[in-house]
Amino acid sequence: MIISAPPEAQRALLKDAIVRDLTTARRVFLFEILFHERYLTRDQLITRVDGVLGRNAFGKSAWEDTFYRDIRAVKLAFRAAGYTLVYRRHKPHPGYHLVGEPPVSRQISEELAGAAAESDLPQMSIIKKMQPAERAALGISISEAARAAVAYRIASQNPGISIGEANRLAVQRAYR
Repeated sequence: MIISAPPEAQRALLKDAIVRDLTTARRVFLFEILFHERYLTRDQLITRVDGVLGRNAFGKSAWEDTFYRDIRAVKLAFRAAGYTLVYRRHKPHPGYHLVGEPPVSRQISEELAGAAAESDLPQMSIIKKMQPAERAALGISISEAARAAVAYRIASQNPGISIGEANRLAVQRAYR
């Protein structure tokens, strides 16, 4: 079947399908993640999709089968777009990646370059002196503070929503 609708209409229909159908949502998010980032393992991809769609987005019992069915569909979508998605088992970079593509998309590279240009050199020298565990703890605390702020805003705008649901929505917004 050939879809001849304008791209804007296709996007609107896809957004509707994502909201209504968990399978479509999983596959779209897997495609988006892999389009921008490479060398992600099955477990990393599942964690990322669960972060957006909620725990056990791939199911509780047959989650491995569900994941591999979704990956087959995503591979076909990449092939239709002119890319080849493969899984690499060997170090130094095991995981799913697009053949011939850099580790991150041009969009992500540009965002990283912009962030690096805004970095504070004195602050960076302080961070360089920290132990890896201290840097990781600092990064986690910053992420947690941002998530908590978004969750608080969601909860204040939606009276009656539980804090757990507000936190889930905050994580979901971070990955959209």
